[in-house]
Amino acid sequence: WRVGGQLVNNFEENSQWLLGADFERRSTGDYKNSNVITGVDRAIAMPKGETQEYALFGQWQQSWQSHKFIAGVRFVNNEKSGSNLLPRLNWVYTIDDFSSIKLLYSVGFNSPNFVQQEIHIPPNVITGDPDLKAETIDTIDFAYSFHDKKQLFIVNAYYLNANDFIERVSNGFEVVYANKGHFTRYGLELDYQYVSDSLRFIGNLAYQHQGNSINDSDKAAQFVPKLSASVGVSWQLSEHHFLGLNAKYRGSRTVVE
Repeated sequence: WRVGGQLVNNFEENSQWLLGADFERRSTGDYKNSNVITGVDRAIAMPKGETQEYALFGQWQQSWQSHKFIAGVRFVNNEKSGSNLLPRLNWVYTIDDFSSIKLLYSVGFNSPNFVQQEIHIPPNVITGDPDLKAETIDTIDFAYSFHDKKQLFIVNAYYLNANDFIERVSNGFEVVYANKGHFTRYGLELDYQYVSDSLRFIGNLAYQHQGNSINDSDKAAQFVPKLSASVGVSWQLSEHHFLGLNAKYRGSRTVVE
C-alpha cells in the first residue's frame, strides 16, 4: 500500500514550487515449491517478507518570456537497497504558437524486488542477494515538436546511461542476482499524428544505435531491433462504424532470424 501528498503554490504569476512526500510498504507471502498431485509443500524457495520505501521531493518552475525552466530533486530511501538522490532539469523554449524545443534531463530509480533479493532454489539453481543496490538511469532528451489543430509532429533524440542494472550471473558455483549492468544507449524517435473529422493516422519510427549487437556490458541489446516502425489508420465510416488498419515493423535481432 502507498500513501503520499504534495503541496503546490504559485507565489508569483510565472513561478511555482512544489513539495511532497510518499511512503510505500510492499509485502509478499511464502513462495512455495509444491507437489502438483499431492499438494504437499516440498520447499520454500522464497520466504515471506516486506520492505518499506519513502521519498521526499521538491520542484521549482519558472516561466520567462518564451522560456520555461523546471528544476527538481527526489530523495528515495529503501530500507533494503539504500538511498538515492535523483535530480531533474528541464528547459522548454516556445518558438511560436505551434512549435517548441525541449531539453530534458532526469534520473530514474528502480528498487530490487523480492525475488532478486530473497529467492533461493538449491542445489545451485539461483540465489538472490539481499545487498543489491537500486538500478538508476540518467537520461537526456532533446526534442522538437510541432502541433496545430490537426497535426502533431515530434523529433526526439535521446541518450541514456544505465547504472547497477540487476542481472543473473554465475559465480562459478551457482546463478546469482548481481549489480553487473553498466551501459549506454542513444537513438532517435519520430512521431506523427493527423486527425480530421473522419480520419486518424498515427506513425512512429524509432532508431536505437546499440540494437542488434553483442555487447558484454549490455546483454539485452541483442534482443532489441536497431530499427522499428509502426503505423495505424482509423476511418469513421458512419456514426456507429469504424475501420482500422495497423502495421508494425521490427528490424533484425541477433538472437532470432
